[in-house]
Amino acid sequence: MKGKFPHIGPFGESLNKTRSEKANTEICPGYRFAYFGFKSDAKARRECHRFDRSYSHCKVCETCFAEKPNKHGDPLLTFKNFFPGSAHSMTELTHNEYISCADELSPWNSMPGFHVKGVFRDPMHNIYLGTSKELVASALGYWNHKQYLVGPNLAERLRIVSAKQKQFCTDAGLKGPWKTFTPSNTGLGTPSEYPELGSCFKAAGMKSTIFFCAHLAREISEANPEEGVAQITF
Repeated sequence: MKGKFPHIGPFGESLNKTRSEKANTEICPGYRFAYFGFKSDAKARRECHRFDRSYSHCKVCETCFAEKPNKHGDPLLTFKNFFPGSAHSMTELTHNEYISCADELSPWNSMPGFHVKGVFRDPMHNIYLGTSKELVASALGYWNHKQYLVGPNLAERLRIVSAKQKQFCTDAGLKGPWKTFTPSNTGLGTPSEYPELGSCFKAAGMKSTIFFCAHLAREISEANPEEGVAQITF
């Protein structure tokens, strides 16, 4: 980095004291700049890199062919499939393949060291407001289906899980607004292959919910060893 401190003010005025002492000297002597990566929310990723596959398209990923469920798409490529061997996981693109098939390359491609896998994702939006909502709803649905949750009906089972979550998080010192799970806000009230928590679940609460679900999964696994840990661990 070869930037230097100014020798005059923004209106041509003379500088004084410390500012005058630093005039025309290097801002970061001895340091060199290197591009490492780019991280932002999904909108900035799309706009800054001109991705033609993003959250606002049917194809949602710039480095694979995962899709939103849509009437013109391939159901096998849905991004909601988290099982090992999912179809979209077999379509991952290398950096050179991205370069060769993108409709418009990222302007950052001219930056030495740029790599499409270095365009990082924002954990708050992609985990706490994204995939975790899918995973938690699917886990609750699976545990209910396997009768691991106690209660006379779905609404009561979810209420009991919510009470356990609040107690667990309080004891663990985890903070957050904990919403009570209901058939409606978990997407479990109607048959769905890929349930999802509703928009009332915010990032701060989801962070604590992930810890609680991992704890609950461990409890269920220990109480049902014959089922196999891999089947029920969050």
